[in-house]
Amino acid sequence: MLIEEAERHYKKTHNVACLAICLNFSLALRVGELVALRTNDFTDSSVKIDRQEVKTYYVDENNICRRNGYEISSHTKTKMGKRELYLSADAKRYLAMILEHNQNSGFKSEYLLLDDNGERIHEFAINNVLRELNRKIGTAQKSNHKIRKTCISFLISSGQLTNEEIRVFARHEDFATTEKYYEFPTNSMDKRADAYEKALSYTKKV
Repeated sequence: MLIEEAERHYKKTHNVACLAICLNFSLALRVGELVALRTNDFTDSSVKIDRQEVKTYYVDENNICRRNGYEISSHTKTKMGKRELYLSADAKRYLAMILEHNQNSGFKSEYLLLDDNGERIHEFAINNVLRELNRKIGTAQKSNHKIRKTCISFLISSGQLTNEEIRVFARHEDFATTEKYYEFPTNSMDKRADAYEKALSYTKKV
């Protein structure tokens, strides 16, 4: 629902943050990593993740620490954060839409996700659009981190990848972290009914 609403909202507003949200359902990036993407991070089949946006602060005359902006850090959240991710068909489609948007707008920035002035968007741009989209579809407010959890949960439930492959994608130190904090049911109760029925049909096992 969120992806569909994001696509509709993009067609109306041309806000590239909508496409960034769609793209991240295939990449599971932290929001700081997402807004730090550059066009040259991408190849035909993968994307390199090795930087993030961080908040900057200063101490005022009253010795109070205050935020005064953002900057790009040449490292990710953890030492395990640098990674190369596969680009799915969906990821390639949203990437192409973003690049087309930038080209049609005459933007020349090295960064991928740009605002109406051709400047790199910040994490609050993603968060603001997410709040608006959640409101439009009538769901509880969900952060970008929920997108990351959703993506990784689907990788686990697909049964197509090894635990090690999923750990590397999520870039955790061990799969136990991935399993504990990122594995959630990905189907509705109705869709899980057959699996429960087969698992709990003890009389058919004797």
